[in-house]
Amino acid sequence: MAAILNDADYEDATLADRLLSRIRMAEDMVLIHELEDLQLGITDHDEADTINVHTDEEFIRSLERLEFLSLASQEE
Repeated sequence: MAAILNDADYEDATLADRLLSRIRMAEDMVLIHELEDLQLGITDHDEADTINVHTDEEFIRSLERLEFLSLASQEE
């Protein structure tokens, strides 16, 4: 998660600060989608067309589901 946010101190941050970081990033993605006339929501659970900010793992999985990133393993 720290690599996505480009913040080496993320892993040492408080839970509240980590949540705020995920929410800020999600808000940026919502704005990008609005420029393309697409609607996204921000929530604390998995739902269609939403970014789940509840935990780091759920956040990353929702980004993958929305095709903001890919977690597919690379073949050698």
